[in-house]
Amino acid sequence: KDNNGSSSIDEQQIHPPLVFEIAAVNADKADIDLTEILLRTRKILSNPLLKDYGLSNVAVCITSFPLFVQKTELFPACNFIMGSDTMIRLLNPQYYGDKNALQKTKLSEDQIISSQKYSLIAALASMQCYGIKFIVGGRREKDGKFLSCNTILDQESFQVIPPSLKELFVEIKESDFRVDLSSSEIRKKENTESTT
Repeated sequence: KDNNGSSSIDEQQIHPPLVFEIAAVNADKADIDLTEILLRTRKILSNPLLKDYGLSNVAVCITSFPLFVQKTELFPACNFIMGSDTMIRLLNPQYYGDKNALQKTKLSEDQIISSQKYSLIAALASMQCYGIKFIVGGRREKDGKFLSCNTILDQESFQVIPPSLKELFVEIKESDFRVDLSSSEIRKKENTESTT
């Protein structure tokens, strides 16, 4: 503040750092090459919405970490913003535990799945130690139903997750924000429009 008690910095421009992460290596998709990474980075940083909303403290980070348990170590005490489709992948036990090693044991398929569920819980507990939150926006599914964060956490398959770990997830209410397109769908639509 200056001598008159007025703020010398435009408070409209002050906001927490906003970091867009581009994962060059993905657990479900092909790796992204350098040309595509540079194209996506330019599109993010030149998006007019950043200026429209006064977002100036913005960066793009390129990582090679496909799993969120790795990302939380890189970005402790951060809020990760995601769609409900990404949240479902984050909570999928298949990404936790070493399935190849487990299959070499004499465990049944049910025991392997159970072991992976416990590995998921351990990973969530580890992520919680890093002080992160997952801010989740709902998404329309293929059947037309709207899938929200709380809807996912209420599903029977996720009842194994302790309530204290469910607190990692914060729902964005549908009335506050709703975009049914994923980032992949937005890029596909942009590419289609640019070729026509």
